[in-house]
Amino acid sequence: MSGGLINGVAKIGNPRRAANRKVSGLLAAIRTGGCGTCTGRGTTVTLRLPHGPARVGTVLIADDDAGFRAVLRSMLTTIATEIVEVPDGQQALAVLAERHVDLLLADMRMPGLDGSQLLAGVSGRVPAIVITAMDIEPPARATGLLRKEELTQDRLAFAIRRAAREAR
Repeated sequence: MSGGLINGVAKIGNPRRAANRKVSGLLAAIRTGGCGTCTGRGTTVTLRLPHGPARVGTVLIADDDAGFRAVLRSMLTTIATEIVEVPDGQQALAVLAERHVDLLLADMRMPGLDGSQLLAGVSGRVPAIVITAMDIEPPARATGLLRKEELTQDRLAFAIRRAAREAR
């Protein structure tokens, strides 16, 4: 790990890359002296985390639960410029074929074409976040995975910022 002490503040390599390091890795580096600690003066670490409001253009919500689609819609009102809702994967693919979509939010368990099949049929240019009640690992094609019962607007916004960053 590159680093050094600059003006009494520990610098941990490239600031952009430092934001992506896990906190546990930073703490381990501090404990081992890899971040430029000063004996008797302590250590200062600066983390740069994503901030600012999440923003996205058109979001496609694919979920068979109309009530949950309404919850997502309300969470997205300050984040998305346009929201399109469909109750299944087949209709989601039809929307994706007809128009530009900036982000896909998909449930895994839907009638007909389920979330896994939907993701397999979606071009890699459209970031996809899976929002499900199932206890699963994130599908390879998904940018993120959120559990329905733990979903908050902040968690959704964080996942959207991450998806936008990875899509660049």
